Amino acid sequence: DAMALFERVLALQSGDSPSLPPMGVALLDDALFSFKDYTGQGIDALGPLFLKRLPIGARAAFVELLEEAEKTGSWPWQLLMVLEVLLAKPQGGTRAVGLLPFLVRTWLRMRKFTSTRQWSSEQVRAYDSAIAGSSALRSALVQQIRIETATALGIPWSVVLLDLEKFFDS
Repeated sequence: DAMALFERVLALQSGDSPSLPPMGVALLDDALFSFKDYTGQGIDALGPLFLKRLPIGARAAFVELLEEAEKTGSWPWQLLMVLEVLLAKPQGGTRAVGLLPFLVRTWLRMRKFTSTRQWSSEQVRAYDSAIAGSSALRSALVQQIRIETATALGIPWSVVLLDLEKFFDS
């Protein structure tokens, strides 16, 4: 139901949602060990190897920072930049890739572990031909939230979804 989805989004924004468990150092460690040690670094110049080596107290403080960002729904202004890197394509040319700050990537990975399965199982039935975990499904779900929010607020909207998954490989 679209209205139930809209209410869940509002609950997440207010921090009152029971559907997301609290984060902790164990979840942070799971997220950190899911990254390659020498993954690309964003504007914060951090990577998983640095954070893995921090003492448990420092990692707990890091989790508190992520929880505060989640609670307020905003990141410190220093993390609002995305570095763009041009990678060479095998057939020639380049492909632009955005590098998010590692703090943001870590939070995304932590929440991916706790919400992806539940979100996918609840939403897949609305998109009969969608494949769970596909980028097209994720895009459609994000657009659905935006559409329902705009509709609930009385804001006119239109949307066009293009599946360009293979676009950059050609």
